[in-house]
Amino acid sequence: MHEPSRTTQPSNVGAAGVGAPDPSKSVHKVRPQSLARYAQRVWPRVAAALVLVFTLRWSGLVESLVFYVPSRNNDPTPPGAEEVWITTPDGVKLHGWFVRAADAAPGEKRPAVLHCHGNAGNIADHLGFSQFLTQRGMHVLIFDYRGYGESDEDHYLTRAKLRVDSLAAFDYLASRPDVDATNIGVYGVSLGGGFALRVAAERPNAKCVCTLAGFSSWPGVASDHVPVLGRWLIAGSLEPREAAEKLGDRAYLVVHGTRDGIVPPRHAGVLEAAAKAAGTPVAKIMIDGAAHNDIIEFEATRRAIGDFFASRLGAGSGALAPALTTPSPVAAHPSR
Repeated sequence: MHEPSRTTQPSNVGAAGVGAPDPSKSVHKVRPQSLARYAQRVWPRVAAALVLVFTLRWSGLVESLVFYVPSRNNDPTPPGAEEVWITTPDGVKLHGWFVRAADAAPGEKRPAVLHCHGNAGNIADHLGFSQFLTQRGMHVLIFDYRGYGESDEDHYLTRAKLRVDSLAAFDYLASRPDVDATNIGVYGVSLGGGFALRVAAERPNAKCVCTLAGFSSWPGVASDHVPVLGRWLIAGSLEPREAAEKLGDRAYLVVHGTRDGIVPPRHAGVLEAAAKAAGTPVAKIMIDGAAHNDIIEFEATRRAIGDFFASRLGAGSGALAPALTTPSPVAAHPSR
């Protein structure tokens, strides 16, 4: 019996035919050898980048280049100030001005305030941030860190070195016969706030501390300006907020401007919270409308700081004084 012939259709009959591969669903298969070659090319670059980042972080090179902007001007000693020289434990000579209380006779013993200034310029640029305190019955010592002003040169500044300088300045102030060593306050502006907190934490005879426009964290303020990368490039040692936790029962005043674009106002809250959690008597005052560089020009700022030190150090109340020396404007680096 004859069977009808069968026609066999090809499995592929063109792009529209049955069984044709769908180009939209095609999968490019990567061979293991290709992945290995790619990894061999990319991994050394990634590793080199990581090594560079961590080297910059732990060497402190980025910190030295970004945070410290000293000037080496030889400024004349202002009227009513005494030029002083301080030697640190590692042999560095620091230059400073001791400004006597306005109503004190030469050699008269009074309470005193140590002023740790910000990151740029030198003491001539920063005297206006503290000179008003001399009108409130207390002496003021402002000094230049190494590498600043007439202090010994140093082209590789680090926070560890400036900590040594700040402690040496405090010890010098406490040793003066015209200073009541039982009534010394510490005052830090911007970057100097961290060193003021460190001095107060490490010197039990520091009676109180005030920070003006200070930041709470080194990598934190860096990341405010360079998100993500700032925390990678700046190490977190000697953190101001950690020093604020070690003040014990010494009073702490935090003053900050609501319009501060260099050290954002959130840092004031972090410092306050750190001190409060440790049981330290702390107060925070936000100066409405004040920015980073003009905050001392506000009467409310000078009144708050003057009242704080006068009450805590037992100094004369005195009249509210204007900023006697107008602070010089300083470039908007990560801190001032």
